[in-house]
Amino acid sequence: MDRITIINDLITKYNFKSYLEIGVRNTFECFDLINCELKDSVDPGFENHINNVKYKLTSDEFFKQLDSGSLDKVPNYKWDIIFIDGLHLSYQVERDITNSLNHLSENGIIVVHDCNPPTLHHAREDYSNHDTPAMGMWNGTVWKSFYKLRCTNSNLDMCVIDCDWGVGLIKRGSQKLCNDKNEYYEFSIFDKNRKSSLNLIDYKNFYSWLDKPFYEDKNISLKLNFLKRILTDSLDDLSYTNFFKNSYPNYDIMENSLLQPISNDRLEGLDWPVRAHTMIGLKRLNNLHKMMDYIRINNIDGDLIETGVWRGGATIFMKAYLDFYKMDKKVFVCDSFEGLPKPDLEKYPQDIGDTHYTNDYLNVSLDDVISNFSIYGLLDDKVKFIKGWFSDTLHNNDEIKSLSICRCDGDMYGSTIDVLTNLYDKLSSNGVIIIDDYCLPNCVKAVSDFRNEKNIHSDIEVIDNCGIFWFKS
Repeated sequence: MDRITIINDLITKYNFKSYLEIGVRNTFECFDLINCELKDSVDPGFENHINNVKYKLTSDEFFKQLDSGSLDKVPNYKWDIIFIDGLHLSYQVERDITNSLNHLSENGIIVVHDCNPPTLHHAREDYSNHDTPAMGMWNGTVWKSFYKLRCTNSNLDMCVIDCDWGVGLIKRGSQKLCNDKNEYYEFSIFDKNRKSSLNLIDYKNFYSWLDKPFYEDKNISLKLNFLKRILTDSLDDLSYTNFFKNSYPNYDIMENSLLQPISNDRLEGLDWPVRAHTMIGLKRLNNLHKMMDYIRINNIDGDLIETGVWRGGATIFMKAYLDFYKMDKKVFVCDSFEGLPKPDLEKYPQDIGDTHYTNDYLNVSLDDVISNFSIYGLLDDKVKFIKGWFSDTLHNNDEIKSLSICRCDGDMYGSTIDVLTNLYDKLSSNGVIIIDDYCLPNCVKAVSDFRNEKNIHSDIEVIDNCGIFWFKS
């Protein structure tokens, strides 16, 4: 199996029409063997002055002229598939990938050669040095540019097929970032973790990776972004909810509504809103949206749960997302529906002085939450309401089998510990735990105690002033 077969397979599977090859020493080595309707090639001809490429330029100059309108293509021209096999040094490959992403069709794929050097000798920077065990074999530092994106860009979906020196694939999507503690991208650390660092797969699993859905459909994205503004009441007009009884408003209304400013309180979730269906701000709702993308694109098993739902807004968003993408998962809506419990100081003395239970504003009835689901047309048998204190309802709950996302909004030490203790083991590998009240000392203490007890070292990611999440490894 080699890069030529992989590229042609991609073209066939997705009916790609346009192909760009960057780095063409000889056209007969790869370019001539690619079966695509529209083909373009770029190479400065340093290695072969009679090279019959279409654009005899460095890739930097090619993209510069393309963007300025100096070539025979419109400046925003996009290719379906781009193959990068030019200068094999990380700084150049990084630029080539960045420029290629700007000129890649919405569902396009970038292919990168030489991503998996077998030894440090193959990964040397100096091609001319043949006095190594690798002799004339050279992959350069392509691996470093690919690896860096695996560590820093969660908005891509990347893998390397373990053949032909490592054929890397990049498409828009979502990925769990590498956490190798390799700040300077040292080869020795990369080498120990290369399977996970590159998302290294064999050719058999290549087709499974291809079958993962592409990035979020733009129409769905617009509707979900509009829904988030409604749930947070950040359009200052709840009459919009009338649309959900039948259908979403037209695209102009939704697009214009998203241009409206949002207060800092509703952005950060700092207030207790009068009308909104969720207390969490837009930043935390955006995080939930991103995590939904993540579990969908990465096929993470398990249902979804929020513990502590107030008026139900976050779980309403979960259900809308599942319906749009036809994902067969349940949403567990877990709350006392009577406010917060009085501290159990015998069991959890950490909650001494907590007065959340005295605040009637936090008391939203089950009927009210059910009614809110109905407003958005999202009430069906996939929505499971669990009423009662977490210590009673989550312990040995056989209805909750496996989870892909667990969103915990319990405020108190006891409520938070009860959720983590009873649900964390049900969270799938690479699933997501989201904590909503990490600005409250009792919640911080509960999370810290639980992570220490369970020896959890997954990095905590900060969402905003009060929200965090981590991936279960």
